[in-house]
Amino acid sequence: MRRAVVFAALAGAALALPAQAPAAPNISAGCATGNFAPAAPSASCRFLAADSLGVSSVTDTGWTIIHKELVPALDANGCAQAGPDGKLLTETKTVEDASGGSGPTAEMMTFTPGTVYTVTVLGNGFITAGHPEPAASPSADDPPDTAVDKTTGVAPGDCF
Repeated sequence: MRRAVVFAALAGAALALPAQAPAAPNISAGCATGNFAPAAPSASCRFLAADSLGVSSVTDTGWTIIHKELVPALDANGCAQAGPDGKLLTETKTVEDASGGSGPTAEMMTFTPGTVYTVTVLGNGFITAGHPEPAASPSADDPPDTAVDKTTGVAPGDCF
């Protein structure tokens, strides 16, 4: 009987706790993902970087870390193209920041603050970048996969 009273009191106290705010997206914390299914294609997660993060993985095939950049569309001569409206034409380019093969990996990497990175484990294994919250990713809380704008100050006709 005494246990039932204590349990009821604890249950009532738990119900009276204020609701917690939803978890923040994986900003600067990193992310973790893995795949151990037969013939696994890959598994990915995203994070918004602040600075340096450690990366560790064990895979049978490899891993990559990429980000996207919005860059000027160049013609055959390496010059920025203009659209019919005279404005700069752009394209999205995928940049591979790091990758590794099968086996274990443990390294420290510097990331550009404010950039969204996608971490992918290829095949079977896992990868962790930074210190993600437990069970935080991959999830709908991952930041949107946005490109870093590299077109500031570039005008149609500028050559590289």
